[in-house]
Formats: sequence, structure tokens, C-alpha cells
Amino acid sequence: MLFKSVTILNEHFDIEKDVDVRIEDGKIKEISKDRLEPYDATRIIDGKHRLLIPGFANVHCHVPMTLLRGRGEGLDLWTWLTTAIFPFEAKMTADDMKIGTRLGLLEMIRSGITTFTDMYLNIGAIAEAVAESKLRANLCFGLSAGEEPFDQRRGVKETLDLLKTVGTNQGRVKVDLGLHAEYTSDEETVRGVAALAKEHQLIVHTHISETKNEHQGSIERHGMTPLAWLNHCGILENPVIAAHCVYVTAEDLKLMAEKDVTPVHCISSNLKLGSGVADIGAWQKAGIPYAIGTDGAASNNNLNFFEELHLVSLVHKGVTKDPTFLQPKELLAAATMRGYASQKRTNAGLIKEGYDADLVLIDLDKPHLVPENDLASHLCHSAQAEDVCMTMVGGDILYEDGTFTTLDEEKILAEARQATKEILARI
Repeated sequence: MLFKSVTILNEHFDIEKDVDVRIEDGKIKEISKDRLEPYDATRIIDGKHRLLIPGFANVHCHVPMTLLRGRGEGLDLWTWLTTAIFPFEAKMTADDMKIGTRLGLLEMIRSGITTFTDMYLNIGAIAEAVAESKLRANLCFGLSAGEEPFDQRRGVKETLDLLKTVGTNQGRVKVDLGLHAEYTSDEETVRGVAALAKEHQLIVHTHISETKNEHQGSIERHGMTPLAWLNHCGILENPVIAAHCVYVTAEDLKLMAEKDVTPVHCISSNLKLGSGVADIGAWQKAGIPYAIGTDGAASNNNLNFFEELHLVSLVHKGVTKDPTFLQPKELLAAATMRGYASQKRTNAGLIKEGYDADLVLIDLDKPHLVPENDLASHLCHSAQAEDVCMTMVGGDILYEDGTFTTLDEEKILAEARQATKEILARI
């Protein structure tokens, strides 16, 4: 495939116009300001009024929760979980979760997400749906306290089973180890997760200090913040993806900077649930690389990554009263390259020769994207999911001009509506 005379967001996150980009064997083979000649059977794509960017990494999600979209509106986190979410989830089958996953995959692919990090249940079924779609994903089961010995718990078994299925754990579907949160865990669970992750060299994905009550409750229970207690139990001896981190202390920030911890900013979810706004300026000052996540569609209520970028940029400029805070280059790096890095996918997330061709093509021929004065800013403040005209992962086109190539949109929408009705009938 050859993109001719296209505008790109280059590896330095600068806009570069009139560039040729060759894709070969799933990789970015050549990037040149000179005209590249097509090989035999090469597909040529005209880049006029098109912007080629690295795909987005959605680093915190619960993708089957698309079936819970709109449940429990106007509730605080704990009430929302216990009255609206947990009862519904208890009635979901593995097939339901696969259907919810497919629905979420449609939404993510459509908004330029090429990889995501997810925590849920029935991860084998979720992995099957992801493999069908050809997206990339890091999947984990959200472990919490239980009556069984740690090694006999369902989540441990599902994790190890999926790890056997994916083999080297270096493919499009990777396995992480999930710990739901400090407030749903006991010490046996946390230490078990820490040891198992270390044994299999897995990333640990967890929720940290999402609400003030959660943060303060941990101090009352353990005499430590959630992050400090997880560190005490050995979790931070592994790479960690820490969702939310709205209420973290100076000591927490030092720990995050010293250890391999990636905080994930989920601004839509945090705002909607009234949890607060994370101080990503403090993360930056501490030298902590952070990523962006949508969270689940039940607390967002969509998986539109352009909306996340827009909110992150605007809210933080308003909170800091500083219009220069969070320049587009910084935010776009967090949304792409740093997200991939948090998943230990080090050869993707940039438009760079030799990198995986995980790419998104944006149609600039839209009223809200003209004139093209500052396209990096347009990506953060003007672009919409509907502007995506192609989503590609490893050179495979998953979506182009309104059509999904690996998923049956009409069938998935019908199945999602029916599954939701059946789950509600079982509650």
C-alpha cells in the first residue's frame, strides 16, 4: 500500500505535509518527501486533504460494559456499582460479554483506536471477539477478594488459560493480570497477584484512588494510600497500569516515578461520576509518563477517543487557568506512543520507519477542519470520530469509508439489543 502526498503526524508529533508512506508486510516501510514508486499490485491511496496519524491507545476500558450504557445515571461510584452495575453483570453470560465486546470494538475502531487495555470477566470470550476484529488488546480479569484459595479462583484460571492460548504473549492479543482495586481486595489476593505477575512477567492493571472515599478508606484500613499499600504487598515490583489516580499524594507520585507505573487519565468517567479531576500537571512535574483511557461505556458513556482528547485539553486549561498547558504534541504523545509503551508494545504508536502500521486516516475535507492552520490542534479540539476514513492495524484495514471489514455491524447491533433485553429479564 502506498499513501501518496499525504499529510502526516510525524514521529516528533509535528505536522508534515506532502509525504509518501509505503506500507509493506504490516510495517511502515518508507517515509519520504520524494515521490515513491509503487511496486506491482500496490494499492495507491491519494492523500489529498487527508491526515495520517498513529492509532490511538485506549489504556483503560471495560469493553463489554457497552451493554450497560445508560444504567444507573446520576449515582456516585459506590451506589452506581452496587445497585446498577454488579447486579446486571452477575446475569451476563460469556456470550453476552462477547456481544458487548463486539459492540465496543465497532465504536473504538470507528474513532481511530487501534489498541486497548481492558479489565473484565470471561476474558477468553473477549479475546475471541478481539481476534476476529484484528485489533490489538491487553486483556485481564479483574481479580478481587474471594473465599477460595488464590490459585483456585476463577480469574486466576482464566488468566492462565488465556496465557496458554496466546503463547508467547507478544501478539495482537496479550494477557495482563488484573487486580480490581484496593477496596475490593484482601492481602492474600494482592500478594497473590504480585507473585503471579512476577512469575509470568505480566503487567498488572488496577484502579487507584479513583474517589476521595476510596483513597481515605485505604488510609483508615491500612494506614497507607491505595498505591502505598499495593506497593507494600509487592504489586509495584511489576509494571503497573493504574487507572484514574485522581487522589494521589506527593509520596505516591515519588513511588510512581521510581517504579514502572503508568497512570491512566479517564476524564469523561471521572467527571460523569463526580470523582474529580486528576492533577496531570503533577504527574508531568514528577516525570511520570501517563496515558489516556475512556473507561467503560457505562460511565462515559461512549468510547470516542476524540472526545477524551477534547475534554482533557479544555478541562485542564480551565482548571489551571493556563491556556498554554497541555500543548497538542504532549497530549497526542500520551494518546498514542505512551499508550502503546504502557502495554509493552515498543514498536508501534508512531509514524516511523520499521514500526507497525497501526494507522488512522483522517478526512480533512470537512467544514470543522478547514482551514488547516494547526492540524495537531484540530485533532484535539475539532476532529470527530466521523472524520476517520480508515483504521489500520498491522497493515490490515479494519474500517474504510463507513464499512467494517472484519466485523458485521448490522448483526452486532441487533445482537446487542437482544442480549440486553434477555439480561434485564434475568435480573
